[in-house]
Amino acid sequence: MHFQTKKFLTAEDLVWMFKRGLENLKESEEYVNELNVFPVPDGDTGTNLVLTMQAVVDDIDSLDNLDMRTVAAAISQASLMGARGNSGVILSQIFRGICEVIQDKEAIDSQILGQALDRARDISYKAVMKPVEGTMLTVIKDVAGAASIYSNDSVDLVELLVQLVDEAERSVQETINLLPVLKEAGVVDAGGVGLLAILRGFLDVVRGEKELVRREKVGVLSRVSPTAEDVEELYLLLPDVS
Repeated sequence: MHFQTKKFLTAEDLVWMFKRGLENLKESEEYVNELNVFPVPDGDTGTNLVLTMQAVVDDIDSLDNLDMRTVAAAISQASLMGARGNSGVILSQIFRGICEVIQDKEAIDSQILGQALDRARDISYKAVMKPVEGTMLTVIKDVAGAASIYSNDSVDLVELLVQLVDEAERSVQETINLLPVLKEAGVVDAGGVGLLAILRGFLDVVRGEKELVRREKVGVLSRVSPTAEDVEELYLLLPDVS
C-alpha cells in the first residue's frame, strides 16, 4: 500500500494529530482499563488518559491562532492542568518535553521530531521519583531511542512515524518481561498500550488516513492484584489528581 509522503508538520497538523490520537485512545479505553494492574489495580488508566487527551483537544480546538508557539503552549498547559492519575501526569510530561522543543519552530521535520522525543523522554523520567521499567516510561524511552537512529534531514515523516510505532509496539510487548506484576497477571502495561494508541493516531494523520481503523489489541486480559511492594515502587513528584 502506498502512503503519501510528508516532510514537515505544521501547527494545524498537530491539532489534527491530537484529535485522531484521542479518537484512537477512546477506541482502546475499556481495554486499557482492563489491563490496569500497576501501580494500583483500579482499572482507570484508559479513562485517565482519555480525560487528559480530551483536555488538550478541547483547548486546541478553541484556538483562533494556529501558529506553532500557540498550539505548543496550549498542549503543554492543557495536558498538565487536565492530567488525571499517574498515567495522565506522565503523558503530560511527555507532551511538555515535545512542546519545549517545537514551540519556537515554524514547522517540524524528522530531525526536530527526534529532538522533541529525546526531550520528552528526559522530562517524563525526571517527573518520576522512582522510575519503573516496564511502564509507559519505557515505551517513550524506546521510541525516543528509535527516533535518534532513524531521524535525519532526509527521512520522510511517514517513514519515521512507521518506525516509531513499530518500536512502540515492540516495547509494549516487552513490558510483560520487565515488571513482575505484569508477568504474574499475564498482561502488558496499560499506560504503554494507551501511549501506543495515541502514536498510531498520530501516524494515521501524518500519512493522510481519515477513517478510524479498529486494530487488534495487544496483550492478554488475565488479571491479578499486585503486591503492596509493587504498588510502592512508583511515586510521582507531581500530585496524583485522579
